[in-house]
Amino acid sequence: VLWHRILRGIQQDFKYRTVTTKDIVSYINAKTETDFTYFFDQYLKYPAIPTLMLELAERGTSLEVRYRWVADVKDFRMPIRVSKSKSQSGFIHPTTTWQTITLPAMAEDDFEVDEAGFYVTVEQQ
Repeated sequence: VLWHRILRGIQQDFKYRTVTTKDIVSYINAKTETDFTYFFDQYLKYPAIPTLMLELAERGTSLEVRYRWVADVKDFRMPIRVSKSKSQSGFIHPTTTWQTITLPAMAEDDFEVDEAGFYVTVEQQ
């Protein structure tokens, strides 16, 4: 709902004006009350898409997942959907610093990143 409201607002508020990227990013940041500048900088100013780096290690019946973003923007921190159990997905919140989660009753083959829903590269080490 918010996204459609923002799109309609952009059409109304900028319909007879020449706008810049900065105008649109500022508008979206104001309407969402969140600073998405890092996101737009990465996708609009650099040719490389962000890479989600993964290290997977089975520990007994659990899966230890280490993850981080490799991106051109220093503070890139986009959430991404992954499988959190064999039957459920959820979001992790990677930054450019390594983080770790442990997923009980999971194996490496059970873990997936939603690459269809996010324009990213995934690289497993």
